[in-house]
Order: sequence, then C-alpha cells, then structure tokens
Amino acid sequence: TAYATILADVRAMQPVAEEQGLFTHNGIAMVIEAYVVATLVDYLGDIPYSEAVQGADFPNPNVDSGADIYAALQTLLDDAIVEFNRDEIALPGAEDVYYGGDESKWIQLANTLKLKLHLNTGNAAGINAALSAVEAYLA
Repeated sequence: TAYATILADVRAMQPVAEEQGLFTHNGIAMVIEAYVVATLVDYLGDIPYSEAVQGADFPNPNVDSGADIYAALQTLLDDAIVEFNRDEIALPGAEDVYYGGDESKWIQLANTLKLKLHLNTGNAAGINAALSAVEAYLA
C-alpha cells in the first residue's frame, strides 16, 4: 500500500500542485511521504526509496540504507516547511481531514517528525534543533 498507493499518489500529484501553485498541498504530500517512509524504515530497516515508484525506469529498485533514507527525509521535511511558508491563492480546507488547511499544524508535525528521526539516530544536535523548532510552535 505504501508504494503502490500512497507514494505513487504523492509523486503523481506533486507536479500538478507545483504547476497550479498549491504549495500547501505539496507540503502536505511531502510530510505524508516522510511519515510513511520513516515508518517503513522503522519496521523493516533498509528499503527501496531513491529508485522506488519510478515505474519502468527502475522495475526492480535497489535498497537504500535506513540512515541514507532518514537523511533524505530530513531534507524532504525541510522542503515541506518551505512549501508551507510560500504564498498561495487557495489553501486546502475541508479536503485536509487532519488539520483543515492549518499550515502551522503541518509545520508542527514536520518538526515533530524531524525530532523523531533525530531521536532514532541519536543525533544530539539535531534533537536540540528540532526541539527548539517544536517549542517555537507550542509557545
């Protein structure tokens, strides 16, 4: 389900969201991707990621290390936060069943996921930075 449905849908909608200036939608997709992939790594260890969901280009994708995937997910979450901070015409409303289009809550989730990734790798500096980011939204 993660590869065939969730990640495939995310990858299919992102060019459309970018083209139409739906930056929050794109940020939401990035956070969902990060959550799903991090969960796969947490349960399974090393998994296909960099070559995954690319159809005929990689019909048998290679496995990436969990550490490499975690690093890529940190970057993905940083990019998601940038997307949430971009100006756009139409924010998601009722179709955002989690936070009703509230970008600040999505940023909180992105920072919390970053904290989780740093905790799992024991990155003390990253943990402190992520805690500061989470605390900034809780204040």
